[in-house]
Amino acid sequence: MTSRADIEWLCRSGLFDESWYLATYRDVADLSMTPAAHFLRLGMEMGRRPAPDVDAQTLRKALADHQTGGAGATLTFPPSDIVAADYVRDSLHRYDGPKDIPAGQAEPLPLVSFIVTAFNGAETITASVQSLVAQTYPRIEIVICDDASTDQTWAVLQTLAAAHPDMVRVVRAGTNGGTYLARNIALTHASGDIILFQDADDHSHRDRAMIQVLALLENRDLAAVRCEYLRFDPATGRAIEIGGKVSRIGLITLAVWRAAFADIGYFEPVRKAGDDEWVQRLIHLYGKPRIKSLNVTLYMAELRVNSLVADMLIHRGDGTLDQVASPRRKAYVTRFQTRFGDPAKTALWYRAAFPPNPLRPVGPYIPTISALLPPTDTVAVILSGDPDAPDQTRAALGVLAPQADEIHVCYPPDAPLPVWLKTFPGVILWRIAPDTEPILASLRFRHCAFYVLNCDARRTYRPDHARTLLAQLRQADHTTVITAPPANQPETYGQTILAFHSDNLTPPDHQGQGPLARDWFARGTTIRIPDPAKQAEA
Repeated sequence: MTSRADIEWLCRSGLFDESWYLATYRDVADLSMTPAAHFLRLGMEMGRRPAPDVDAQTLRKALADHQTGGAGATLTFPPSDIVAADYVRDSLHRYDGPKDIPAGQAEPLPLVSFIVTAFNGAETITASVQSLVAQTYPRIEIVICDDASTDQTWAVLQTLAAAHPDMVRVVRAGTNGGTYLARNIALTHASGDIILFQDADDHSHRDRAMIQVLALLENRDLAAVRCEYLRFDPATGRAIEIGGKVSRIGLITLAVWRAAFADIGYFEPVRKAGDDEWVQRLIHLYGKPRIKSLNVTLYMAELRVNSLVADMLIHRGDGTLDQVASPRRKAYVTRFQTRFGDPAKTALWYRAAFPPNPLRPVGPYIPTISALLPPTDTVAVILSGDPDAPDQTRAALGVLAPQADEIHVCYPPDAPLPVWLKTFPGVILWRIAPDTEPILASLRFRHCAFYVLNCDARRTYRPDHARTLLAQLRQADHTTVITAPPANQPETYGQTILAFHSDNLTPPDHQGQGPLARDWFARGTTIRIPDPAKQAEA
């Protein structure tokens, strides 16, 4: 029997292409179930493909592994006598770069933000974070984004944050989007001058931040440095030789000045190889001499069945392992490298194309690579501005604008209008009290179908606010109205309407009462959710 957890897993797996499935099997749209549910309940038995390059048999095996907790899937490694921790220690001993803060250091040391993402990592995240808490570099914060885990990851993260309140901050994505969108969310919460990354099942040597930061400080022309990493078997602690090498320069080992993200944009919304694209983008725009490789191994990556790289490993006839990019990865790499040949795509283009919280991808992706299901209908945000809190209004706009096709701002007609609001890009300004009926009428006149996200400047919004609400509306086939407690009010105060689709509207015959008159809603049920700000961060 198909469960909701199975459907959620399929949507996250990278093995199902919803847009392709709908276009290929047109009967699905006529049924009252989502494409993912249709495939698991009917399509798989009919032998239908979940994606152009994935057959039903492959999906069936992956589903069985998911349902048994991965018990049906194993990785075998060639014999190794190399203890991973010893290899890293010896590598650091041989390293001839700076290892200690210079005596009499007058300049304040930059703050380092470690960005960690986790999805169903309850078993490994504690050990991973402890390796960061133990760093010898004195100015560290650790920002962890839970990518909508379905296990106990969020509870474990809250425990870690409570144990290290001055160092660990945890945030939670509203809907699963893969590690690169989760990194973008964490980056928006980070305060550091220098950014380092780590996965939830990996470990850093305690001197990693020290070594990489000192290398950046030694040469201020550098934008980033990378060290080497090794992969190891978590069952034995032994290093795994891949492609004839124990360690190699890694993408995950990047240490980069925070300003680079503001300059060239954030990670692309994909599920695989997003770090490869970003590092190649950095090299393309900054020049290879500004990214230095350090000849020292400071990062240890566990190799598990569900590791992002697991689909790239092949067993050679002589018993050794090699790493080869899958066809999907190769196709995506070819696609993004083609962009680098376009002289019109400057840093400014990349900065605009890759915000931390995109609504739609830049262009069509290779099937099963995309982390975003772009909405086909217009997404309109209606934001009630607060004249008494202009900074909050501006902050809300900054987060919400990239998540919408249109952003409408209601501002009281008798309140002074901030200069910045007059020139804020893309804003449609309504000098009215918070009253959405004129705006809804305008939207109905100009669009066949649209989503409305009703927002209040007094709330704090997360980077995936729109993506989370749209996923809930799609899951219910647009037959719901999503509500939440009013901003800064107890839940007993009542509910305010947060999101809906125009399929759920019918114009009232009379003047409605209040910001969103109930008379507008023609059908469907109501989903009540907690205050988004309260469940997003701890």
